[in-house]
Amino acid sequence: MSVKIRMKRGGTTNRPFYRVVVIDSRMQRDGRFIEELGYYDPIEKPQVFNVDRDRVAHWITLGAQPSDTVRTLLKNPNNNFAVREQNREFTAGPTRPKPVRSESDSQPSADRGRGGRDGGRGGRGGPGGGRFGGGGGRGNLGGR
Repeated sequence: MSVKIRMKRGGTTNRPFYRVVVIDSRMQRDGRFIEELGYYDPIEKPQVFNVDRDRVAHWITLGAQPSDTVRTLLKNPNNNFAVREQNREFTAGPTRPKPVRSESDSQPSADRGRGGRDGGRGGRGGPGGGRFGGGGGRGNLGGR
C-alpha cells in the first residue's frame, strides 16, 4: 500500500479549505483517510498552515510520500505563512455530575406506557403510530 500525505479539500465554492491527511494513494481526493495531520487555509490573511510536525515526521519515516504542494508548504513554513504548532495538551472543561439512578428508576412501571419501539401508539399505519407519525392508510392526505 502506497501512502501519501496530501490535501483533502473542504469549504465552499470560491472559499477552499484544505485538511492535510495521510491517505492511501489509490483513494479519491476527498476519500477515506488514515489520519488527519493538520489544515491549510489559503483564504485567511495571513495564510494559515497548521500541521502536527511530529506526526508528519513519523509518517515520512514510515515511507509516506508528501505531495508536491504539501512538500512545498513543509519546506517553506516562513514564506508568508503563520505557522502554529498544535497544542497537544487536552484540557477538559467543567463536567456535570452524573445523575444518580435509584432502584425505582430501573424498574418498569405500569404508568410508563406499553413500551415497544413506537412508544405504545399502535403499529405501522395505525392511528398516530409509524415512523413519521402518519395516520392509518390515508394516502397522500394524512401523515407527516
